[in-house]
Amino acid sequence: ERWSCEADAEITDLIAGCEDKFVPERSTLLRHPKTAFRQYFRSKNNSEIISNYLVHPAIDDAYISIDRRQSSTFHISSYSDLQKEYKESGYTHRLPIVNRFDVLRRWLGVCDRQHSCMWGSRQVVPKRVIFVGTDHSGQLQLQESAHITQPFDYITLSHCWGKPTDEEMEQFRTTPQNYQKRLEGFSYHSLPKVFQDAITVTRELNKQYLWIDALCIIQGDQKDWEEEGARMDKVFASAYCTIASSSASGWNDGFLNRTQDSSRSEEVSSDQKIIDDFRNLVDEGQLHTRAWVLQERALSRRTIYFTAQQTYWECGEGVRCENFSILRCPITRLYLLDPRFPERLVIAGYKSAALFLQELITDYSRRDLTFPEKDKVVAFSGIAERIKEALATEVRYGVFCCFLPRLLLWKRAGMENDQISYDDNRVPSWSWMLYNGKIDFLTKSDLKVPENQSLSFDDSDSGINIEVRQLDGCYTRGRDGEYMIFMGTEKVGVLHFDMELAAEVESRNCVVIGVRADDGDDDPNKEYYILAVRKISEGKEYERLGVGRVRARYVSRASTSGKLL
Repeated sequence: ERWSCEADAEITDLIAGCEDKFVPERSTLLRHPKTAFRQYFRSKNNSEIISNYLVHPAIDDAYISIDRRQSSTFHISSYSDLQKEYKESGYTHRLPIVNRFDVLRRWLGVCDRQHSCMWGSRQVVPKRVIFVGTDHSGQLQLQESAHITQPFDYITLSHCWGKPTDEEMEQFRTTPQNYQKRLEGFSYHSLPKVFQDAITVTRELNKQYLWIDALCIIQGDQKDWEEEGARMDKVFASAYCTIASSSASGWNDGFLNRTQDSSRSEEVSSDQKIIDDFRNLVDEGQLHTRAWVLQERALSRRTIYFTAQQTYWECGEGVRCENFSILRCPITRLYLLDPRFPERLVIAGYKSAALFLQELITDYSRRDLTFPEKDKVVAFSGIAERIKEALATEVRYGVFCCFLPRLLLWKRAGMENDQISYDDNRVPSWSWMLYNGKIDFLTKSDLKVPENQSLSFDDSDSGINIEVRQLDGCYTRGRDGEYMIFMGTEKVGVLHFDMELAAEVESRNCVVIGVRADDGDDDPNKEYYILAVRKISEGKEYERLGVGRVRARYVSRASTSGKLL
């Protein structure tokens, strides 16, 4: 399953002027993205005529430059670039500009009219929103939604806090000390650049209300944070759209002034480059290193990404690019773009749903949290709760009951990060949430669970019912968390310990999680997927040490019941 790239079927809406003015060949032109225009002009002599009606929305002050020495070629430049090249180019023509915001309004309009992304009732309105108006007034107001008498749309901002100074935290955030003043009104110019840019976009999209966490949740008020943080998933799910400041690493970085422009390259971009650009600028961009943003992305019905090179639009129908391309994503990613997440997951089938959840957990685990001991569980809870309700299952500490065997087979991708010191020591050893850093899964294949294996959540909050077996006559050798299992001199399996110290524990206890679905029952070389465990009390309580696989014949048939904590 791969990404694909195709021409935007709505490209005709992005061409300025009256249709009857276009050259006869326009139907051919309109079937290709902007990157193909250059190829088209190379084969035509009427590029000067066509240039009168071309629109390039990527920059707000664009010109077309035509080389007199080779009149069938052209490129688009900003005015400053054009001045440098004017003497060599010999000719310039002003493009009939479509402002970047015109394109955004078109994308929203197409989605409003033709897609189902906004169907269904709004779940919630935030407790507070910022009234920005529609003009360019310097005055703003924090308003309590309960006092807004008419139904209203609002836009949310997804952004990086960065590392603000104590002075900036005091100045920019809403706190118990300045809350009343913010209700009375405050200045646009008192805010950092990323908030100012979000206000500009909101006004340009003809909306009057904006939600920003730092301004609409009272910072330093624990009760307000607990109430509003718990429903942040619904705030993003109910928004008209979300603005994602992908190119801003902190509050003082704006996202409307680009450092690069995709329009300046004279090379024709390949489909793969367009896909790679989106991955690099959005999926792997600064904003998406934040754990909270995964929830914001999954639950937002529509998102506009402002990157250093161009603007992207993402909704349930895919990703639109400013260069007139549409990206179609793999099926597992399509679940994440679901405007009514996780509705599509319900009809996906067991195999696809399990694979998506493994990828979702891996994606979340690689992201950063400033306060993991406080937020690791909470920042995933909005997504987890929705999946739990949709699949009619149970979820504990990021592990879903209906996929329990698959999701217990996680392993740490590196040993550089230690356990998270939760205040109440509440996260059990079997949960991937116990550790900082990226985790992966030992297998993403279908598993068969042995008939005599008890594997289920118990009646407590943190226990799993297990059957404990023994590794008969085996020993381990290795380092850096990965150890080979040997019987004599023969390698019979592998173990990935959760912590280096776990390898020093003298325990041969294990829990059989499953066997590959395509392994026959009588196959002498079939392998069990196992958890390495050790006893932690005189009773039947165990804790996880790691995960691995081993040939089935080296695991005892006899077992004892226990609880994994």
